[in-house]
Amino acid sequence: MADTIGIQGLLSSDDSTTTKDLYHLLNSGIAPYSFSAQIPTEVAAITPFASTPPVAGSSISGLRSWTANFSGRFPRSSPAMGHEGLATFGSMSVGSGYLLGLTGWSLALSVESFDSTELSSTPPTWRSFVPGLISATGTFDVRIDDTTAIEVGTEGAITLRTNVETTNDNEFSGNIIVTNVAPSVAVGSRNTAQISFVFTGPISVDGDAPMFPVASAGTPDALGKPDITDVVLRAAGDIDYDGSAFWTSLNVNCAIGSPIDVTGTLQGVGALALGS
Repeated sequence: MADTIGIQGLLSSDDSTTTKDLYHLLNSGIAPYSFSAQIPTEVAAITPFASTPPVAGSSISGLRSWTANFSGRFPRSSPAMGHEGLATFGSMSVGSGYLLGLTGWSLALSVESFDSTELSSTPPTWRSFVPGLISATGTFDVRIDDTTAIEVGTEGAITLRTNVETTNDNEFSGNIIVTNVAPSVAVGSRNTAQISFVFTGPISVDGDAPMFPVASAGTPDALGKPDITDVVLRAAGDIDYDGSAFWTSLNVNCAIGSPIDVTGTLQGVGALALGS
């Protein structure tokens, strides 16, 4: 018996439906490099009254559940540095529509999760969950120039490019509202601001090597309700965990000086089996 090393790990999907969003994300979209799982069980105290006080309390185990966190780099085949990124926003555009002095952007996608565990003739041993609506927020990191004001409450169409592709750049797009502007001004420093925003509706995905599946190159798909997908979390060799899950959060960071990094969380929808 010997210790295992993380380089032997794996995070992938073995689902039979390869068009599912999580299958594409883990097997084609990103190159995962870390994961951690949490597999708790509920415990209830059942100590009763007694004429002779008990020395120790009594407990029973209840339902189990599981979640996981993961990290990966994008695109999977050839991770890119953040300087390939770009953002355009019509209402704050100057010239060709590029945000002035953009040094980075972030996108945070989240999905509602609802407990769907039910009583049945065979009592459940694991909690079950179903996904709900998608929402998204994000930020721009920009430099302030001497002519263009950046105003909170501005609305418009946005495109967030992750990296340059041969024909269609990998990107997200939609409509947003600027929810906060945070300028930073100090003697001896360039003036900067972080702009926060929220998407007001569907988010489209496009590219030759996109993070999520698209209908065809040059035809963006709207990111829809997350699919429940079979996933494998492997430590090494035959030490792995198999179960079904959907993603509940996804954070994309694109900044100068760093690879395009993707972090996320998974919500298990039933049993997580230790197997091979």
